Amino acid sequence: MRCPTSILLAIALASHAVAQNAFIPIGDLAAPPLNLADQHAPWIEHLGKAGRREEPRGAFTGETALLEFGRSAAWFSPDEVESLVCEITRMSGNDMDTSARTMMLPSARLAAAEEALAWLRQQIPPRVVLTIVLEQLDGNNAKTLLRSERTVRPGATTKVSDVIERGILRDYDVEIAQGAATANPVVQNIGIGACVMVRTRVMPGRDSVILETVARVAEAKGNNKIELEHDGFGDIDRARREIDECGIAFEVPRGESTQQEWTGSTGQRLRLTCSANWTPRPPRSRNDLVVRCGSRLDRPIHSFRNIIGIDPESVWPKQEPTLLQMARIERSRGDQVDIGNDASGSGKLVLLGSAAAATDRQMVDALQTALVPFEASIRVFEVATGEGPEQSNEIARVSASVLGDRWVSFAGRAEQLYIRDWDAEVAQSARVPDPKIDVLSFGHRFDLQVVSDGRGKPTEVAIDAAFERLLEIERIETELNTSMRSGGVPSGDSGTVSPTVVLTQDVVAIERPVLSRHQVRSVLTLQADGSAQLRRAAPRLLGQGRELLFVVSVTK
Repeated sequence: MRCPTSILLAIALASHAVAQNAFIPIGDLAAPPLNLADQHAPWIEHLGKAGRREEPRGAFTGETALLEFGRSAAWFSPDEVESLVCEITRMSGNDMDTSARTMMLPSARLAAAEEALAWLRQQIPPRVVLTIVLEQLDGNNAKTLLRSERTVRPGATTKVSDVIERGILRDYDVEIAQGAATANPVVQNIGIGACVMVRTRVMPGRDSVILETVARVAEAKGNNKIELEHDGFGDIDRARREIDECGIAFEVPRGESTQQEWTGSTGQRLRLTCSANWTPRPPRSRNDLVVRCGSRLDRPIHSFRNIIGIDPESVWPKQEPTLLQMARIERSRGDQVDIGNDASGSGKLVLLGSAAAATDRQMVDALQTALVPFEASIRVFEVATGEGPEQSNEIARVSASVLGDRWVSFAGRAEQLYIRDWDAEVAQSARVPDPKIDVLSFGHRFDLQVVSDGRGKPTEVAIDAAFERLLEIERIETELNTSMRSGGVPSGDSGTVSPTVVLTQDVVAIERPVLSRHQVRSVLTLQADGSAQLRRAAPRLLGQGRELLFVVSVTK
């Protein structure tokens, strides 16, 4: 069989085109693989206001933002890779075709393009080996709650956890119809265990990483029941849990570890130790082109505030300079730097022209000034009026590595269910009480912020703390309604008489918690040695003649 001349010509042209083109894989630059299994790690239900039962529920400001970065974004879009290769090689992009995985270009330009891509790969921060240890301290003994070592991509959020779920009977849903009523049990799973969520952010021009971290421990205490005191309902679970948690951003130098320590819900201490290591890449510079890749470039470092204590009218901490919020490649000529945002979630910056190196140095200097690490210690004592800490009882402590002007938060709290109220559902010849179960939470929390003078010296410490003690739960039994008798009633023309119905009196139980709360909001001026003290009388919390004494120390 003979092929038409036109077909042979088309095949020859296609073969010639294929022979002239080359393909280069760029998936490591434009589309890194995702660890999908890690994105669905079990998570402990967060402590928050009653009624906020979402899963997961953000107990801290900034926590929801961390969850947004669970899926790693590419450092560059395909168009950005193509544009950078053209800029480095001085080639035209007209005959390039770039996808998320592959770049196609003429074979004659293959060597130059591969050299440019190799240079770009050197600008990407290396993956970080992150070690996380969460411990519970009892004197000189340490109980390991969670330990994990994993390799993470800078900019992505990773979650590690050791959690079990336990079902509890927490409520009843009632249904009513003519002459009948029923109560359906409501079963809910609660999480018990430990979990840590970390976003690793490499510092451009600095041999360290910033870890934005939320750590949480939940333990079940007892198996107590709540008697509803009504024959139509069984007991429900008290479901008491003690929850210790922290939300903090801190710096970890390469090859070193950083510790955070705070007092938990029952007086025990929790310690979070994080270390980070990676193989540094030697800088490869070009006189007229600077490419900076770092998850530090896309958004400011998050502050963490406990949602329970946030005052809507409070003054939020000042934001970092706009220079640090760059979120995508920006083209600049001369000494101008343009700033913008996109949805990729990766931080990168391209500087072009004779001022590129000088602008890059200015950016690194700005980072050094804006993010100064401090060691902060706050100890809280229960003292008699005028006494010092030597003669008193320490009730809470926070020892943390913090970043200047960033809020951090620590909490040790308990939560449990209680009978808040009852509603009544009524229908013809039937009625049923409906229990209203609520969540009672109490304990202590610390939100603190170290304020610096812009030159790396700590000047003030802002404290937002609260202490809550459950004094008692008053339990009363009350009559919800009265007994009544519904006599026979004729029905329609048939003369049928409905049966007599006797509705007995409902007696139910109600619980009324008695809580003592004391809140402290203050800004302390630090002395020359970085110390400060604050006294607050707290007669409702501690008794007459008793005070809270805050002893603060901040060092660089």
